[in-house]
Order: sequence, then structure tokens, then C-alpha cells
Amino acid sequence: MDSKSFSTYRLRSGHGYGDKPAYMHLGFSHRLEGMKLFKARVVELGDKRWMLWSPNSSQDPFYPGGAEPLVSGFTAAELEQRRCDGHCGRFDAGQNPQPYAKELPWLGFIKRDGEIVRGIAEHHSILSVWVDAEEGGKVDDIHVSDLQLRNQELESLIEHFLPQLQGPHSSLRSRRPIGPRQQDLDRLKEIRSFEEALDVLAGIHRGIKEEQAWYTLARLRVESSTERVNSSKFEATPPADDAYLGAWVNGVERATVEWLLHVARLPCFIISEVPSGVIVGRTFPSFVESTEAERLCDPRNEFDQVATNAKSGFTANEIPAYPMDAPSFHVLERVRSSVYWQAELPLICEVPFLKAGLCSVERILAGVRPPKIAAKADAKGSWSVFREVDSEWDEPDVGPMMRLEGTKKRGKADTEGDEEVWYDRHLKRKLIISSLPPLPSVLRNMDSQFGRPAPTWPFGARSNEKWVMHSPSLWMYPTEEP
Repeated sequence: MDSKSFSTYRLRSGHGYGDKPAYMHLGFSHRLEGMKLFKARVVELGDKRWMLWSPNSSQDPFYPGGAEPLVSGFTAAELEQRRCDGHCGRFDAGQNPQPYAKELPWLGFIKRDGEIVRGIAEHHSILSVWVDAEEGGKVDDIHVSDLQLRNQELESLIEHFLPQLQGPHSSLRSRRPIGPRQQDLDRLKEIRSFEEALDVLAGIHRGIKEEQAWYTLARLRVESSTERVNSSKFEATPPADDAYLGAWVNGVERATVEWLLHVARLPCFIISEVPSGVIVGRTFPSFVESTEAERLCDPRNEFDQVATNAKSGFTANEIPAYPMDAPSFHVLERVRSSVYWQAELPLICEVPFLKAGLCSVERILAGVRPPKIAAKADAKGSWSVFREVDSEWDEPDVGPMMRLEGTKKRGKADTEGDEEVWYDRHLKRKLIISSLPPLPSVLRNMDSQFGRPAPTWPFGARSNEKWVMHSPSLWMYPTEEP
């Protein structure tokens, strides 16, 4: 007789994954040096679209939303939140990439399930280690022994390593996660109920995974001696080690992101809202589709089948999580989270979220096609003059900006040194620019006729010692008239 059964109602493994997150942190505070688009997809819910992209990873991660709070450690979930596979839902740090948290910086270093970790004790499924016994069933003795050995080896490694956590790294020592205790493993040997064993084993697995992740991060911190890195010395962002789950880095400090990208090579993910005018091609109807979380929602999910076959049923409702207040961030941080702003893509590039797979840069660079060659400026009114300047704020990462200097009815604007004058005929602006971004290859040698995208910099003016934002220019020409 099959001893796998549940005596209480449980949530389906994928319950709640299809819901829209309670809130999303869309801010990002700086430009990524040597940025390359590795992977991207667009999710469309109602009249909103979000791009989920990575500058170093080829994963298709599930986005859980703002954590509320993260689930870590080896304790089991609340009874009403327990699922058929034992995991704790979208904020389970051992299951899905989570928003990077200062207080738990090691969570992104948890290894993903799959071929790479096949054979490692804490990555085994209970379905593969549960055996029938005279009274019910039990976790295979070999697996329990493997877990004990794994836990002892890891504890020994950590104990020998702890003395190296000195100075700036000492805080990691005090925040070290505590894994399963020997009594937890001893208890596992005595359990004869599949339902009880599932929760205990899931907690033990999660605890060992988190300890291993902490050890990985701690060694990286000590070996690199600092959490700061000069990203300008790198030609490009190196590919991530996709054996790790990774983290969502919206709102994370620049120094931390650069260290994660260039030293730790942790998969880093960013979410941004797609402006209404941008053409993106294929979109997905949920944050689950086309991600590893999709298997949790599969009707053929093996764990859900256990509940179905045992006729124990599923709980109808999930206890709602209390959403945290959305963090406040500067209006420009929303712009900087966009891949369009972060870098100009090459002429022909592999774009995963487009059905055709190939696209030309003007479709995704500015969200608009080039205007007609013969486009003329309105004859009425004066031309306003915008000049490229350094940051108008005290923030070091804002970069170049276009500042309103006044109006000019006719004639060429005054320039100095390497400055060039370009013309936004649509908004009647003379743009004085000294550091033009590289021209997209699709327009190379043709910008004298077609013009080119305007720099994706903030446009604004000083007013009573405050910066007032203006609508940005999208397209500009080398001449005032065609």
C-alpha cells in the first residue's frame, strides 16, 4: 500500500504564484559599467508591462515581488501555509530568487535544483527517498545518514573558517544562519507519517542550503578583501555562475551591485516598467510563465498528485500576506532600471522576448521609429536651447544631463570646444552636446539624413535652486530644416 498521503488540507504547490505582487520596487540608482543584455522577457498584466532582464545571467527567474517577509532557515511554514511539496511559497528563499536583502546577503548564493546539484543530499526530493515500511513509511536511512554527514562536514568547514571573519567581515559572523541540529536529524529517523516527514525534511534541506550559501558568500568576501570594486577596469560584465539562484537588485547600492556582478558573479536581475510607446514583441501573461516556477503550477505536479490520489484535498484560500509600504525613490531611478537607458544594443542582437529572435536597434532603443526625413519644425515660436552639463544634483551617479539655457529665435547656438548642435524639430529644441553616445550601427553613415536618437539623459531646468524635469527629446537632426 502506498504510504504517501496527507491527513489535512494543503495548498497546491503553485498556489499564489499567478497573483500580481503586492508591490514592486522599480527603482535603480546607477548606470552599469560594461553592461550587456543577457536575457529579457516582458510580462503584460492589464494595461501595464514589465521587463524582467539581467546584465549577466541566462536564467528566466520568477519575480516574487517585494519580500513580505523572506522565508529562510529550517523551520516549517505555518500550518495554514503549508504546501503539498513542503516549500513555503513565493518568498521561500530556497525556491526562488528574492530581492537582495542587506540583513540576509547570502540567500542569492543558494544553489538551484537541477543536474548540477544532483546527488547532493539537501537537493533530493522526498519522493525519491521515501520508502514504505511496516507501519506507514519512512525516509530512507541512507538519505538520513547522507544528511548527517553533509551537515557535519559543513559545520566543520565553517568552524575552521570563522576566525578569518575579522574587521569589516565580522558582522557576517554574528548573522550566521543556524542549520539543522542533530536532534532534528534524529527525529527524522523516527517519523512514519509522509506528511510530517515532508515538512521536517523540507526544513532541514532549506537550512543546509542556507548554511552552504552563507559559507560561499563569506569566503568570497574574505578572498576579495573588500565589498567595493572598480568596475571601470572591466571591459564587460562577466557571465554569472548560473548554478546559484541569484537576486533581484532593484534599489541595491552601486558598490554592492558591482561586487555581485564582477567579483561574486552572482546572477542579478532587474525589473522595470515598460513605457507605453515601446515596441517589445512577445509578452507573457504572468510572472510564472516561461520560468522554473512553472513546474509548481503544472497540473501534473507529482506532489499535488499525492494529495489528489489520497483524496485529502486542497485548501481553498491562502492567508493573505500583509504588503509592505513601497519604498520611495527618485523619479530618475525608475528610468535607470530600464535596459533601454542602460545601454545601446548592437545592430542585430539575440532578443529572447521577440518572436522573430532578431531585431534592429531602433525598435527597442527609444521606443519610436525615426520620423520622416522631411519632417519640419513648427514655424511659430522660438527654439529653446538645452546644453549638456554634468550632474545638477549632489548624487555622483546621475551622469550627463540636458539643462535649459533659454530661447533663440534664429541662427546657430553658441558652442565651445567639442560641442555640437543638434535639432529636435518636434519640440523645437537646439541641443548642444559635447559627448554624443555611440551611434547605433543601423544608422551609421546615415545620420546626416535620418538624424539619430537623442541621448537618454534627463532634461530639465533650474528654478529657485530646484531642478524641474522637462519632457525628454526622442529624436534629433544635424540641421534645423530638412
